[in-house]
Amino acid sequence: MAYTVKPGNPCESDPLSPPSLNVPTPCSNGNLSGVDFAIIINPWFQGVGADMRLDGGFTDRIPGNVPDLSRYACLKGSGGTPGLIFAGDGTTPPDYGKGEASETRWQVYGEGGKFAPGNSGIRTSYSYISAAAAKNSLIPTKLPCEGGFSDCDLPLDLANGLYKPYSIDPSEQISLTLNNYTFPPNKNYVILVDGNLEILGNIIVPNGSTVTFAVSEDIIIDKNVGETNINSSNVNVEGFYSAGGSIILDGTNGDCSASFDKRLNIGGLILANANLESGSLQNKRDLCEKNFDIPSFTGSRAVTGITQFQINKYYQSIKNE
Repeated sequence: MAYTVKPGNPCESDPLSPPSLNVPTPCSNGNLSGVDFAIIINPWFQGVGADMRLDGGFTDRIPGNVPDLSRYACLKGSGGTPGLIFAGDGTTPPDYGKGEASETRWQVYGEGGKFAPGNSGIRTSYSYISAAAAKNSLIPTKLPCEGGFSDCDLPLDLANGLYKPYSIDPSEQISLTLNNYTFPPNKNYVILVDGNLEILGNIIVPNGSTVTFAVSEDIIIDKNVGETNINSSNVNVEGFYSAGGSIILDGTNGDCSASFDKRLNIGGLILANANLESGSLQNKRDLCEKNFDIPSFTGSRAVTGITQFQINKYYQSIKNE
């Protein structure tokens, strides 16, 4: 919103300050009083060594207050290079605000820049992985949840395998609400969810393990998951997450009157719109005045397996037993 005032004699102002409050701005003898306005910086995000793709156009308006060495949409990762930014097949360049794509300026947009899956669709989608499991005669194991699927605490000794929340029939459509959990080391998991997945706590995947969540609808990360210390880069959610619909990083709806949101750090891979319909990545985290120099959401590459490889590997182990 633009707010224009003109001090002097006679002074002029927008009759409302701000318009949403429906309060006139006093103007007397060339002096203005009660002028109420704020400069708003929108939340922004940052990758670390990971490719990022927004096929509808890439917009990540980085503020000018961010230090020069960090004023990038994607920073270098542990491998010494940043990721590649894909912005679809439109002719409009990505919008990085006062920043740039990366130190190397790697970006792709324009003709040929939009992702085009094969006839089989997105290979991390719920439907594709379910079909691949069925083709291998692999029936998902019922996910063992203490507290039920609406308040799921996984057991500490969760075995390798392909899992799905259901009561009796593996074809049941049941959503999953998952509490904080650290997966065991040196294990491989594929978890299918025919519905929504809501994450209420930190999900940690140690080195040597792989975890893939393939969800038919939305993945929601609760607003309480994240770092209260907004300078912290500690990872909160690890693994591979594929949503048929949207991935929603929940927040407090931009209400800065009480407090700002927690910073969310994801390590691994996230993919929205695996159904190729209308899903999107929705970042609702707002750090309010801290948006000037801190991203509300970061995504970094982590050691995660390839879903099809995990299914085939697990199937082979079953056959060899």
